[in-house]
Amino acid sequence: MKKVLAVVLVSAMGLSLAACGGKKAKKLTAKEFKKAMKAEDYSVEEGDDDDYEEYLIAVDEDKEIQVNYYLFEDSDAAKDYFDEGIEAMEDWQDEDDLDGSVKKSGSKFVADLSGEDDDGDEGGIYLVCVRSGEMVITATTYETDSKTKKKVDSIIDTLCY
Repeated sequence: MKKVLAVVLVSAMGLSLAACGGKKAKKLTAKEFKKAMKAEDYSVEEGDDDDYEEYLIAVDEDKEIQVNYYLFEDSDAAKDYFDEGIEAMEDWQDEDDLDGSVKKSGSKFVADLSGEDDDGDEGGIYLVCVRSGEMVITATTYETDSKTKKKVDSIIDTLCY
């Protein structure tokens, strides 16, 4: 009985540690985002949309990766945007019968989708979205090879963790 109880307790502790093991995204100002992206040789422009307090668009030299910075009026608006993004990716996957996955972990989701479009052309998207308070950062590429996906993951890690 003691051994069974010990196994149950160790398992419960292991699960609680695994649940808390995720990194918490840091919140950046627009100025910090711009500085970090320029250090990575991305061009940065201000977006033209009144829905956000701040909106910046960064693109790499090869124009393969786009990173967007959104600062919302409050964290509820940012959370709504984040949740709508997950839903949009899941809907797109279901409607177009795309292979891949949309996975959420805390304040981050990753959409890794590929398949044929309506014209029969192969395509896909790799999108990583991170939210911290009223800030949301997305990094997107339509080049779904592993090398480009690693670049997206790397830039998100550089910016957010």
